Amino acid sequence: MQAFSHELQLHTFGTLAIANLAACQLNKRRLLDAGAQDVCRASMIAFATSEEIQRFGGAALERLCGALEASSAADRASVATSQHFERLCSADGCDAAGTKKCGACKMVYYCSAECQSSHWPAHKRQCRNNRAAK
Repeated sequence: MQAFSHELQLHTFGTLAIANLAACQLNKRRLLDAGAQDVCRASMIAFATSEEIQRFGGAALERLCGALEASSAADRASVATSQHFERLCSADGCDAAGTKKCGACKMVYYCSAECQSSHWPAHKRQCRNNRAAK
């Protein structure tokens, strides 16, 4: 009985840790990259071996694993979309693809030297802060 109690505590702590990390938006990508789905599947197998554990935590863990699996595809699409918008020309009114980075901070993109020059007054302070942060 004591071994069962210890095993229950380990699985409970593992499940709570996964749930807490998944709830935190900042750590969600790290959790998915670290193989959270594999951890969920392993925990599901362990939960399936005990009727008592399955009654109390199996359904919640199953919902969490389902949400993680569903969100991983959405996260990949979100990253691709954000990368697309990050690489648009930063000059006001220009929607062209930004193929050249700011030479100083390397944080913003421009489609041409003309756009970079026209945007410099607006970017100057940000550029200085970006370089100081490196």
